[in-house]
Amino acid sequence: MANIIIARKHTNNNFTFGLYLVDLLCLGVKDTYYDFNVTNVDYEDLKNEYFGKQDIVKCDYVLAHNIIYGAVEFADEYGFKPHKDFAVSKYILEEDDENVELMEIEFGEDEKPCVVVTNGNEQKQIIAQLDKTAGKGNYTVIYLDDDYPGDDFDEVMDNDDLNDWTDEDWKDFFDEEKDLSGENRFKVTDYLYEYHFGKEESSNHFIPEEPSVIEDQITFEPIDEHDYYTSKKDKKKTEKMYYMTSEAPKKAIPVLKDLVKQYPDNPVYYNYLANAYLKAGYIPASEKIVITSYKKFPGYLFAKCNYADYLLIKERIDEIPEVFDHKFELKHHLPGREKFHIGEVIGLYSVLCRYFTARDEIHIADYYYKILRKFSYMEYPVANQALYFLQRKKFDKVLAKLVTEAENLSYGKQENTYEGLNPHDFFQIILNTLGEGSPIILQSSIANIDLDRSPLFRLAEVYLGEIIKYQPLKLTINGNLPRNLCRELYEIKIIKDDYQEVGVPKIASEKDFMYLHNIRLLCDMAGLTKKRHNRISLTKKGEKLVDNSKRTQLFHLILKTYTVDFNWAYNDLYEDDGTLQSGFGYTLYLVKKFGKTEKETSFYSEKYLKAFPFLIDQFDEGIWYKNEDYFRDCYILRTFSRFLEPFGFVEIRREGANVFKDKDYIKKTKLFDKVFSFSVNSSDDYSSSDE
Repeated sequence: MANIIIARKHTNNNFTFGLYLVDLLCLGVKDTYYDFNVTNVDYEDLKNEYFGKQDIVKCDYVLAHNIIYGAVEFADEYGFKPHKDFAVSKYILEEDDENVELMEIEFGEDEKPCVVVTNGNEQKQIIAQLDKTAGKGNYTVIYLDDDYPGDDFDEVMDNDDLNDWTDEDWKDFFDEEKDLSGENRFKVTDYLYEYHFGKEESSNHFIPEEPSVIEDQITFEPIDEHDYYTSKKDKKKTEKMYYMTSEAPKKAIPVLKDLVKQYPDNPVYYNYLANAYLKAGYIPASEKIVITSYKKFPGYLFAKCNYADYLLIKERIDEIPEVFDHKFELKHHLPGREKFHIGEVIGLYSVLCRYFTARDEIHIADYYYKILRKFSYMEYPVANQALYFLQRKKFDKVLAKLVTEAENLSYGKQENTYEGLNPHDFFQIILNTLGEGSPIILQSSIANIDLDRSPLFRLAEVYLGEIIKYQPLKLTINGNLPRNLCRELYEIKIIKDDYQEVGVPKIASEKDFMYLHNIRLLCDMAGLTKKRHNRISLTKKGEKLVDNSKRTQLFHLILKTYTVDFNWAYNDLYEDDGTLQSGFGYTLYLVKKFGKTEKETSFYSEKYLKAFPFLIDQFDEGIWYKNEDYFRDCYILRTFSRFLEPFGFVEIRREGANVFKDKDYIKKTKLFDKVFSFSVNSSDDYSSSDE
């Protein structure tokens, strides 16, 4: 974080100045203040008030300018705008153009956004924004780590009644959750469960309200709880304790213990104290406060939720309905309310989602799950825990069903749905396609002669080479690659565009050369390039990977970015929520199994739809086309025409003169086997499938 003051002295010895609080890691200009024509005395007083005892280091204006505008541009790449007053205070600076020397300043951490988070809503929204713009795994999160507060907790550590769920268990739990954290993976698991089990009947007659009803009642604004506070000062103190509990739980504990003694009838402090003990890792102490709080305040919502969570951990789930008086809606526990705070929604719905999941009443748990999913960007641990448990339950049930089907198949009782894949490998291929432990293995070393057979990768290398040549590459006034460069790169004919080949339209801008436009996006998403002053240059990561000895690593990065981070729907108008792309690993398996001999694309689309029959529901029927036709065309276009063929993994023989063809025939290339190897336990041998 940089505190910068820039001042201009007038002929009357007065000052016009701007103050800038600059976050170089992620957010850019977080705050700014300005004033005009102030006296020297007022200016010095302001500096003393603002900087206090901090040492102020004088620097060259060019450095300050680059820090401010560089941080603004870095933040803008991820959707973060400067403070609203920067619209005025920026005019105290020089204009950000070529007249100001461009300096290389590192923003972010290892050129990725980095944010210091607590459980406050602001940080949760920042992370949600980064998930959308940078993508999961493409930014760094730093959690505050506080010092041990002293010997005040010795009695806690001496307690022999330790809960089985240790800090390490929590860490392992959330590490495992990452395997199913992708939005598309959520959808695939949900769809597979719905297909195999449908709407199950429940032994419980409880029918929740429609999600849209409660969603309209959710607020993010504070809700007054007059009964708990004797003054506005007390209420303000509680708000501060919320953040202290989140950011520094160990330091918050002794303060909260005093507040509980001072205000024994305020359940909020009991709730915060229980959470602080939990966050600090003192489970028995947390449980003791949870039990005390529930007995003392049985009508307080969070006391109920915390106690129900305790019962879940202790596997005493039959006691939970009584905690909530057998009523499972917010309106029953907060009567007379028209609005419910998001924290109340998350608190109650998380524990109820886990409760109904534990009872195996999945369709009821799904109601709460859908609400929690809408706010998953806020990163509430209790909500993530509930989402994980339900996803794991669905996963296990579908896997068990597939295992049964596989066993029946071995006795000739059922048709093979997954082309010989056992259920475990099928799920790994779908949910962990190119990850560690996946049955699909990327070769660690690929010969240069083989990499040269990948048109899209070669285009990426040429594009990066052009950036090196100009370093930086100047963009057009609209922020596009220069038109002449686009035309030159297309004329090299590394990769052909069907529409360009028939002259529809001529290349007038970068987006008319779809593959080049995609490569530019991929290089940005992969952290290989950055944009500043309407110019593109290589990042340090990009400079390292353009080395000829790192071609395999660069290829792996481009491939993973295209398949995992890049949205294939970007280039077309087909309806799809991402699940079609999520199963690309299964297509790789099919090509490996059947691709030795030429087969019509419909052969693959039929097998893919057989494995994922729910995908058909995403495509509406038209006057001339059935939804099966829309699915087939979308699948072939995205998976074969715009993924496997451009990467050089398959050859497509087209019947017809141009893009408006009738039939395509697929055959895998030598490069496919140079890039991918498979470790699966299937009932068939790959080679025998093509004989």
